[in-house]
Amino acid sequence: MANSIEVDHPPSPHITHPATAIPARFQIVSVVSVPGLSIEVFGAVATAIIIGSLSQLKTLNLSHNLLEGGVPHELSLLSRLEAVYLDSNKLRGDIPLLSLSEPTIKIISISNNEFTGPIPSSFGSLRALEHLNLSNNKLTHTIPHSFQPSLTLLNCSLNSLTGCIPPALFSSRSNLVVLDLANNGLTGRIPKESEQMIGRLRVLNLSGNRLKGVVPKKLRRVPAFAELEVDFSRNELLRDGNGVTCTIL
Repeated sequence: MANSIEVDHPPSPHITHPATAIPARFQIVSVVSVPGLSIEVFGAVATAIIIGSLSQLKTLNLSHNLLEGGVPHELSLLSRLEAVYLDSNKLRGDIPLLSLSEPTIKIISISNNEFTGPIPSSFGSLRALEHLNLSNNKLTHTIPHSFQPSLTLLNCSLNSLTGCIPPALFSSRSNLVVLDLANNGLTGRIPKESEQMIGRLRVLNLSGNRLKGVVPKKLRRVPAFAELEVDFSRNELLRDGNGVTCTIL
């Protein structure tokens, strides 16, 4: 692939020597699928960013490696970053603030790590953000009040988030297609505004929380033409006002 780094054969997962720096003369646009990296190589990538050899980087994919510890703050210097994939490592600490001053980032996928703390409220101001996958971490606190209309996928499942589901997620400006908030500690009711997402949403998974109250009427029997997959199981919801418990819809 032109203007890219692509590794088909993974290096040893036990690298102990510093990786060779990427030549600054390269105008690197994408880093694609770099498996088997150790934390030493991650540090070398950060060093390359410092010297400017990745200044044109648009896609960074370091998923499914042996990376651990915090994310180097130098990644925030990637001013043209459009997508970052750090899934399935052992990264911890607060979620990194990746190029939040730039309007270019479209995909943030950092699932299956050990990130803690809150979801940065500043994610809600990313005007180009389309996919946000934070699933299977150790995140706490509440879900940010709202996101930009560009967002089509929000996956915060398998964390320890609390509080209510923000009604703004279902506003008339929302273009969400997939909303997965399963297996958290969310409380309160399912916002009535969720009814107006029928026809736009394709997946609505709120299972495994502590939601109460009555399921919004239009979500009790979703018409087949809506092509909406819903799961409200393992909550304390009522199917109707007569005390009928909702299990799986």
